[in-house]
Amino acid sequence: MSCELINRAHLAGVSTSHAVWRHFAATLDVSYQEQPPQHFVDEILDASIRNPCALAAPRDPTHTREVVAWLAEQWRLRGWTVPSEFQLESLPDADYTVDLFYKTYTGWGGGTLGTGVTLMESSGGITSSTTGLTTWCGAAVLAEWVANNPTVVAGKRVLELGAGVGFSASAILTSPDTEHPPPAAYFATDCHHQVLTLLHHNLTLNLADPPLQRTYLEEFRAKVIHQLEKERLVTPEEKYEEPLVWSPPAATITDPAHPTLAVVREEEHGQNRVGVMQVDWRHPPRLPAVDVVLAADVVYCHNLIQPLVSLLRMLQIDLERE
Repeated sequence: MSCELINRAHLAGVSTSHAVWRHFAATLDVSYQEQPPQHFVDEILDASIRNPCALAAPRDPTHTREVVAWLAEQWRLRGWTVPSEFQLESLPDADYTVDLFYKTYTGWGGGTLGTGVTLMESSGGITSSTTGLTTWCGAAVLAEWVANNPTVVAGKRVLELGAGVGFSASAILTSPDTEHPPPAAYFATDCHHQVLTLLHHNLTLNLADPPLQRTYLEEFRAKVIHQLEKERLVTPEEKYEEPLVWSPPAATITDPAHPTLAVVREEEHGQNRVGVMQVDWRHPPRLPAVDVVLAADVVYCHNLIQPLVSLLRMLQIDLERE
């Protein structure tokens, strides 16, 4: 159980100040009165920094160093000899200016990089003037609610508003539930162009078969960071109040009827279509026909509440016409 906690916490980038690490520390006191054996050290490392899932995508080196330093401190506090594996000299330093790495949330869905949902995201609250580049608790609440109420989306055409970096969508679309059919279509929407870039990438990552290789993930991450750094140099006076138009990746299939809809996956005869779409609630484009609308934790700005309400009313009218 203790190594499972380490596995979940490390892959998800959970800070060592979080309660889950204190719980692990408590298990050390219960399990070992003297120096733990080497095989236990190996189990910890295999569950965390040497875990195949952790090695499959670029992880935050600052968090890795934080975890290893925390483990070394736990050994020192108990008067144990610190294992050589808990030394920081062999670990890479953080050399990034934009905090953007992959995290894996185990126990959610079943993405192709492992038993969980893997996302490239920021660990900060606000990055590049948006809150959409990181996963918030509301996304997990929505995903859990759908898992507990699978008939709501089973076989339905689903539209998600404010999908962010794609936690809820990835968890729902990779659900291991075999008793209910998957959504007939899933359209994940957001507005900010960089959020849409990560959303499209993360859905592709979790639905890809075969899995995307680390070299590709490293190249993609470098490209996104370069674009974010380039945009950060733009002065506030030069920034547009209107959202920048998102351009789907090259070679991506788009829907002629919905120009901003980029198809991530589509089976024969249009079945199980998954798409990413730019939707500005203030000036919504023509939306595809859907049966269900999902949204959680999507608005804080007061001036966006009325546009959201108007959009929901428009969707309700379309649903009633179906």
